Amino acid sequence: MGAKKNKKKSKQINLTVDRSEIAGDTGGQPFGIRPNVKIILILSAILLLTIVVYSNSISNGFVNWDDGENVYDNIYIRELSSDNIKIYFTKALISMYTPLVYISYALDYMIGELDPRIYHATNLLLHLLNITLLFFVVRLLTKRIEIAAIVAILFAIHPLNTGAVAPVSTRSGLLYSFFFLAALLFYIRYLKSNFRLRYLIWAFGLFLMALLSKSAAVVLPLVLLLTDYYCKRKFDVRAVAEKIPFFVLSLIFGILTFVFREDVGHMGSQYVFSIFDRIFLAGYSIVFYLFKVFIPIKLSAYYPYPAKIDGLLPLWFYLAPLVIAAFIFLIYKLRNYRRELIFGSLFFLINIILVLKILPMGGEIVCDRYAYLPYIGLFLIIGWAYCWIADRFNSSSGWINYFLIVAVAVYSVAFSIVSYERNKVWKDSLTLFNDVLEKYPLVDVAYNNRGNAKIELRKNYAGAMEDFNKALELNPGNAIAYSNRGRAKSQGEKDYAGAMEDYNKSIELDPSYMLSYFNRALLRMEQKNYEGALADYNRVLEIDPHISRAYYGRGNIKVFQKDYEGALGEYSRAIALNPDYAEAYRNRGNMRMLQERYSDAIADYSEALRLTPHNAGIYFKRAWSRWFASDKNGACADWRKSFDLGAEEAAAIMQMHCLK
Repeated sequence: MGAKKNKKKSKQINLTVDRSEIAGDTGGQPFGIRPNVKIILILSAILLLTIVVYSNSISNGFVNWDDGENVYDNIYIRELSSDNIKIYFTKALISMYTPLVYISYALDYMIGELDPRIYHATNLLLHLLNITLLFFVVRLLTKRIEIAAIVAILFAIHPLNTGAVAPVSTRSGLLYSFFFLAALLFYIRYLKSNFRLRYLIWAFGLFLMALLSKSAAVVLPLVLLLTDYYCKRKFDVRAVAEKIPFFVLSLIFGILTFVFREDVGHMGSQYVFSIFDRIFLAGYSIVFYLFKVFIPIKLSAYYPYPAKIDGLLPLWFYLAPLVIAAFIFLIYKLRNYRRELIFGSLFFLINIILVLKILPMGGEIVCDRYAYLPYIGLFLIIGWAYCWIADRFNSSSGWINYFLIVAVAVYSVAFSIVSYERNKVWKDSLTLFNDVLEKYPLVDVAYNNRGNAKIELRKNYAGAMEDFNKALELNPGNAIAYSNRGRAKSQGEKDYAGAMEDYNKSIELDPSYMLSYFNRALLRMEQKNYEGALADYNRVLEIDPHISRAYYGRGNIKVFQKDYEGALGEYSRAIALNPDYAEAYRNRGNMRMLQERYSDAIADYSEALRLTPHNAGIYFKRAWSRWFASDKNGACADWRKSFDLGAEEAAAIMQMHCLK
């Protein structure tokens, strides 16, 4: 028996880092990694493959699923000013505290304004940086280049990760992952450098940056404890004390997260599940991600909650805990590799637990982008399994190595093709929601958003009405769909009575939904109900005092009420919030003309023309300002430009004042 035991032990492969490697230095090389051609070639190949796989995502446009709030309707990214930076650190972005995401979008705007290619290119760049960081994290942690390569390539091209890279609005996930992985890299370096404090300080600073990118980073202290366990570090006072600042920071940002989410009413869901149900919902979510890591089929940008039939969830939800129990039993049986399995499994679970919808929020039970960072744990298990098989059979079965290489190559090619095709889904809002509805035809949110896309991209009001009606058929409590249908009735069918009815219903269902008040204000303006429109604009600004269009609308009302000084103030507030608001500059110029402040009016008209250089009407107005300011040459030049752009009335003015 003793001989057999020894023989069995001789076949075990040590995939962990022993304690002596932690206490010792690593030869003085950055992060303990010696650069060599092999590493450079492998990493370069992975990055090049990633660029090829995501090359078609660069040409995608924006979609009407958070891209508006994040980018093209986000006036705060249009100037990286001190005032806007203050807003970044005090105002939620889509109910999340993510000031660094604001800054990243502002930098993109500085480069290419609202060219979607710039934003997609930045996402890809962040993904490439994350791949590079991950490669060195795994290389340093495991001391196996094979594991680093496998984890990096799976992370680079896995089809679920397209949900985190292809959409512009998922920037927060990419950005926090970058700082998260960088912090983890420095922490591992801290362990391997005999606890040199500067590495721990760097890890803490990067952790703060991760939290400023997305609150999901709050779990990093748990990952650091897990890393201690994997590296066989002694659990002593020092190991606990050094984590206290990390946990304090997590607590602070955790509180901030709930404050911001609660303020905008994003907590809760239209679905009602018992505590018993939630256990199985969470279990199903875990099994979903476990299954998709190997077989990523029927991917969607939206996975709805299941419908309960006779008070019961679908059968597979009740089977999910059995799958999890089998996985735990497997970890128990493979005791020689338990440390690796526990590390990979807990890395996945710690990073996914915040989005398991134990407290149901929103309308989707799982989401592809949620797996971006958590999947690293499962990829590590796959990498360790690869090395265990390769090392165990290397001497007796050389063909095993070839088989494993072929298997990795086949999976890589398959995943690359699927990911490349998934990128196309995010081309525009129509392709996105057509794909969702093809797989899940009972999602009211998808019909609502597709209806908006039909208006925005095709001016197809009839098609939009069909989608809004379907959304309301599926969910009669959808306040947003009522508001959007009201807009379609007003703009497309000119059914103003029906539009007003829909806006009122939307407000009845959700008195905090700002856009319904805004749309109703526009309709009341059309009906010359200025008092009603003013009340709606006031309500908009009660909900969010940073809506420049509401100040602009109030300014227009005050013009009709002949309160020109009040109108001037409203337009100035609109411009202060949105320095690129051409219409507000034009109308403020009109007010200044009435006040005979011609030089100020000229300045406003000039700014409006900078933003809309082909506007004949503004040239015509600026010409009069210049005429009254005794600038005949400038006035005549503006009338000429106005005429060239199509303002025929300028011809008579030029004949009278410029051709004498």
